Amino acid sequence: MGQIVLYKNNSEDYALTKSLSAQITLDSCVFKDDSSVENPNIVISTGADITECNYMYIADLHRYYFIREIGVVRAGVYYVRGHVDVLSTYANEIKACNAIIARQENVYNMYLDDPEFKTLNKSQVVTKRFSGGSFTKNMQYVLVVAGG
Repeated sequence: MGQIVLYKNNSEDYALTKSLSAQITLDSCVFKDDSSVENPNIVISTGADITECNYMYIADLHRYYFIREIGVVRAGVYYVRGHVDVLSTYANEIKACNAIIARQENVYNMYLDDPEFKTLNKSQVVTKRFSGGSFTKNMQYVLVVAGG
């Protein structure tokens, strides 16, 4: 198999863009028989200590993976079990998507009713009595509304 890059991931698993450090680039590794594209099991031969790595990129598969387990087979030979990180693998496709967002944390419209967003809405009613003027005994109602 081709090139594999091992990283230390400093981000949460649900982050679309990961903060990666401490990379180790290896030119060869071998897939185990019980591997899949989503959950690869590989054997790595290297003199470097990879036990601190928790993230990897496999160039032949064009995917990023969380490292779920690292085992030592013998000195300089490691067994690595991974699980695909679909967010980072398909980050460009996700960013290119258009969507209609029903709710959002920072951008909102106070004029739209949202039962999940609690607001305080006090009504203000003012009744004024007119003395004299052009009102007659024939009752008429005048409604004045401001601001809404």
